[in-house]
Amino acid sequence: MKRFLICLFSFLFVGCSIAGGAVLLSNSSYSDEYRGGDSSNSENDVTKNAPTNDDLWTDSGNYSTSYRFGGGSGTSTNPYIISTPRHLARLAHIVNTSFNNTSYQSAYYIQTANIDLSAHYWEPIGTDYYLGTNANGSFRGHYDGGGYTISGVYTVAGENYQGLFGYVRGASQGSGVSNVTIIESNIQGNNYIGGILGYYYNIGSGFEITNCSFSGSVSGNSNVGGILGYGGPEISDCSFSGSVTGNNSVGGIIGNGFSS
Repeated sequence: MKRFLICLFSFLFVGCSIAGGAVLLSNSSYSDEYRGGDSSNSENDVTKNAPTNDDLWTDSGNYSTSYRFGGGSGTSTNPYIISTPRHLARLAHIVNTSFNNTSYQSAYYIQTANIDLSAHYWEPIGTDYYLGTNANGSFRGHYDGGGYTISGVYTVAGENYQGLFGYVRGASQGSGVSNVTIIESNIQGNNYIGGILGYYYNIGSGFEITNCSFSGSVSGNSNVGGILGYGGPEISDCSFSGSVTGNNSVGGIIGNGFSS
């Protein structure tokens, strides 16, 4: 089945969605805006107010200290439960720092309530920090948003690998991100910036992004996309509404993609 891009046109792109088959490639060098909401040149209708402090959700005291999150055991039949901002921040903290314990990086998670992250800046789930084979801070598990929303996702300008998820390494069949709906958010950074995922490192196979949507603004320098900044995971039934801006490799769904 072919994957196709649907875009509604006015003077600017109004919205885009992607469905079924092989990964789309964006232009290698492109700069424009993809804007949803009203027809004015304002982003206030698609973003919350930025946090009033410089704290990160992964700073001590802001994330849950429970290794069980809201319950569950991290398996496909009994995933860890994510129901509060502190649970989601705990996921980012433990994935990004548990370099010698990959069980959390490869576990299953399910969201069971709407989550508002606007109180603090977001540090994406998964980093490029690498200490050798299987000793890195990348995400290789599966996150199911359950059809609930995540709002107020604000990242720090100037950083690489920004999104709800920052850095993902290809993993076994069944890994991926599904049913995630991000609204009223502002993802900003330097290189490899995406509304759902900043960077996919193609080792192994099976990682998929399915039935996900982002509404808000995404901006950076290069490899900037409304859903994915860079990489070639399977993407299906995903949509974007808002603005995407950058200087090189910019796309409404994928900034810079390749077939995995």
